[in-house]
Amino acid sequence: MTQLAPPASPSTSTADSAAAVAREQSLRAAVIAEGLFQSGATRVVVAPGSRSTPLVAACHAHPRLELRVVTDERAGAFMALGVGRATGSAGVLITTSGSAAAHAHPAVLEADADAVPLLIISADRPPELLGCGANQTTDQSNLFDGATRAALSLPAVHRDRTDLAQPGGGARGIIEEALHRTRGPHPGPVTLNIQFRKPLEPVAFEWPPDLDQWRRRGPPTQPNIAALDPDAVAKVRAIADTAERGLVVVGGLRTRQERQAARQIITRLGWPVWADVTSGVATSGNFEPLLADPTLRRELAPDVVIHLGGRVVSTVLLDWLAECKPAWIVVGPYRGPYDPR
Repeated sequence: MTQLAPPASPSTSTADSAAAVAREQSLRAAVIAEGLFQSGATRVVVAPGSRSTPLVAACHAHPRLELRVVTDERAGAFMALGVGRATGSAGVLITTSGSAAAHAHPAVLEADADAVPLLIISADRPPELLGCGANQTTDQSNLFDGATRAALSLPAVHRDRTDLAQPGGGARGIIEEALHRTRGPHPGPVTLNIQFRKPLEPVAFEWPPDLDQWRRRGPPTQPNIAALDPDAVAKVRAIADTAERGLVVVGGLRTRQERQAARQIITRLGWPVWADVTSGVATSGNFEPLLADPTLRRELAPDVVIHLGGRVVSTVLLDWLAECKPAWIVVGPYRGPYDPR
């Protein structure tokens, strides 16, 4: 009787290589989680799946990250968008591989239009498992072309490398770059696509000395706030000084600091204020009923408008200002010409 030989066991070198890959992936994921925390992106939305296991496990293990699990990627992306809008720090969504990340597209478009910091981190298969008829394979390299501030990627760890190059595989630099690009100079959405190999389960690892020192340092005590361009400030002052009937328009403001700055400018100018419903700034006046009177509509017409923050949603205001044709100074997150009509 013919006997079948037992299946060959993996060679020691192959097993060692797989173990090294697992350690490197776990370290990379831990570095990404720490980078989120140190950059202030402490609320993470997870749309779970198999391929994202290393990163989700690392975020779950981090003592200072708050995770919210949402099984639908589209809903999760809008939840992350809301975090970015409310806090001014990047809202973060972690998705698995395949079409999952594509469901974030509507939220990415909103973040692009409203200049809201948003980071979509998608787990991906390694190169040899792409375009081969396997389940959940999609070209995830640049899903939202034209709508993102950056489309970054982190390649898979290679089984045939023994040194594994940089500690963390460059994960620290890429997560810091991703979060920096969400914030400015023009805030908005960024994608980070990370390839993971099996085994995907987290394993024990040791922090390299340089990364361990970075991890123990903790986040900066003060946020980095970009200084205003002195030339731009001088031009705004010069135009404001010539105004006979100035008007401050306050659009969407993302953070408490922005609202405080807007109040200071309003107090300094002493002009009438139109605060849009999206601004978060309360005022005692309401222009809309006054503008129903044609005489008041003409008498109140401003010659200079200083627009603080994001876009406004009041069509009454926009139609009125289109008639007035004032000098319009926008201090906000827009690139290029601004015409809200």
